[in-house]
Amino acid sequence: MQETDANTTLGSFIRNARHNKKIGLRELARTMNISASYLSRVENDLERIPSEEVLADLADELSLEFAQLCFIAKRMPFEIEAMLFSDFDTFHEAYEAGCRKLNISFMALGRPV
Repeated sequence: MQETDANTTLGSFIRNARHNKKIGLRELARTMNISASYLSRVENDLERIPSEEVLADLADELSLEFAQLCFIAKRMPFEIEAMLFSDFDTFHEAYEAGCRKLNISFMALGRPV
Protein backbone atom coordinates (compact mmCIF):
# COMPACT_ATOMS: atom_id res chain seq x y z
CA MET A 1 0.00 0.00 0.00
CA GLN A 2 1.30 3.42 -0.96
CA GLU A 3 2.21 5.55 2.07
CA THR A 4 0.41 8.79 2.87
CA ASP A 5 0.90 11.57 5.37
CA ALA A 6 -1.15 14.57 6.52
CA ASN A 7 0.07 16.62 3.54
CA THR A 8 -0.81 14.05 0.88
CA THR A 9 -3.48 15.31 -1.47
CA LEU A 10 -5.69 13.05 -3.51
CA GLY A 11 -4.25 14.46 -6.73
CA SER A 12 -0.62 13.94 -5.78
CA PHE A 13 -1.41 10.44 -4.53
CA ILE A 14 -3.06 9.49 -7.82
CA ARG A 15 -0.32 11.11 -9.92
CA ASN A 16 2.42 9.28 -7.96
CA ALA A 17 0.60 5.97 -8.30
CA ARG A 18 0.19 6.52 -12.05
CA HIS A 19 3.88 7.40 -12.44
CA ASN A 20 4.89 4.35 -10.38
CA LYS A 21 2.89 2.14 -12.75
CA LYS A 22 4.41 3.97 -15.73
CA ILE A 23 1.00 4.81 -17.18
CA GLY A 24 0.57 8.00 -19.17
CA LEU A 25 -2.17 10.44 -18.22
CA ARG A 26 -3.91 10.17 -21.59
CA GLU A 27 -3.66 6.38 -21.53
CA LEU A 28 -5.26 6.17 -18.07
CA ALA A 29 -7.97 8.65 -19.02
CA ARG A 30 -8.77 6.69 -22.18
CA THR A 31 -8.92 3.41 -20.25
CA MET A 32 -11.29 4.98 -17.72
CA ASN A 33 -13.38 6.69 -20.40
CA ILE A 34 -12.82 10.17 -18.91
CA SER A 35 -11.12 13.16 -20.48
CA ALA A 36 -7.40 13.69 -20.03
CA SER A 37 -8.09 17.30 -19.03
CA TYR A 38 -10.42 16.13 -16.25
CA LEU A 39 -7.84 13.65 -14.96
CA SER A 40 -5.16 16.35 -15.10
CA ARG A 41 -7.36 18.67 -13.03
CA VAL A 42 -7.94 15.87 -10.50
CA GLU A 43 -4.19 15.19 -10.27
CA ASN A 44 -3.50 18.89 -9.78
CA ASP A 45 -6.23 19.21 -7.12
CA LEU A 46 -8.12 21.69 -9.29
CA GLU A 47 -11.25 19.55 -9.49
CA ARG A 48 -13.80 18.69 -6.84
CA ILE A 49 -13.47 15.26 -5.27
CA PRO A 50 -14.22 12.69 -7.99
CA SER A 51 -17.35 10.58 -7.84
CA GLU A 52 -17.26 7.26 -6.06
CA GLU A 53 -17.32 5.55 -9.47
CA VAL A 54 -14.23 7.44 -10.65
CA LEU A 55 -12.43 6.67 -7.38
CA ALA A 56 -13.30 2.98 -7.79
CA ASP A 57 -12.02 2.99 -11.39
CA LEU A 58 -8.80 4.73 -10.31
CA ALA A 59 -8.31 2.15 -7.58
CA ASP A 60 -8.80 -0.67 -10.09
CA GLU A 61 -6.60 0.78 -12.83
CA LEU A 62 -3.77 1.82 -10.48
CA SER A 63 -3.95 -1.21 -8.14
CA LEU A 64 -4.83 0.99 -5.17
CA GLU A 65 -7.08 0.38 -2.20
CA PHE A 66 -10.47 2.01 -2.76
CA ALA A 67 -10.73 2.65 1.00
CA GLN A 68 -7.42 4.51 0.97
CA LEU A 69 -8.57 6.77 -1.87
CA CYS A 70 -11.81 7.49 0.01
CA PHE A 71 -9.81 8.24 3.15
CA ILE A 72 -7.49 10.68 1.38
CA ALA A 73 -10.47 12.29 -0.38
CA LYS A 74 -12.38 12.43 2.91
CA ARG A 75 -15.31 10.79 1.13
CA MET A 76 -17.51 8.26 2.87
CA PRO A 77 -18.54 5.51 0.45
CA PHE A 78 -22.31 5.57 -0.08
CA GLU A 79 -22.73 1.96 1.04
CA ILE A 80 -20.95 2.63 4.34
CA GLU A 81 -22.93 5.80 4.95
CA ALA A 82 -26.20 3.99 4.19
CA MET A 83 -25.23 1.17 6.56
CA LEU A 84 -24.26 3.58 9.35
CA PHE A 85 -27.55 5.42 9.12
CA SER A 86 -29.73 2.35 8.57
CA ASP A 87 -30.55 2.10 12.26
CA PHE A 88 -29.49 3.68 15.52
CA ASP A 89 -27.82 0.56 16.95
CA THR A 90 -25.46 0.30 13.97
CA PHE A 91 -24.62 4.00 14.18
CA HIS A 92 -24.16 3.89 17.95
CA GLU A 93 -21.86 0.85 17.74
CA ALA A 94 -19.66 2.61 15.15
CA TYR A 95 -19.73 5.82 17.19
CA GLU A 96 -18.60 4.04 20.37
CA ALA A 97 -15.93 2.10 18.48
CA GLY A 98 -14.61 5.37 17.08
CA CYS A 99 -14.53 6.92 20.55
CA ARG A 100 -12.63 3.91 21.92
CA LYS A 101 -10.19 3.97 19.00
CA LEU A 102 -9.50 7.65 19.58
CA ASN A 103 -9.49 7.16 23.35
CA ILE A 104 -11.83 10.09 23.84
CA SER A 105 -15.20 10.68 25.39
CA PHE A 106 -17.93 12.51 23.50
CA MET A 107 -21.32 13.66 24.60
CA ALA A 108 -24.15 11.41 23.40
CA LEU A 109 -27.56 13.04 23.45
CA GLY A 110 -26.30 15.47 26.06
CA ARG A 111 -24.87 12.78 28.35
CA PRO A 112 -21.30 11.49 28.67
CA VAL A 113 -20.62 8.21 26.87
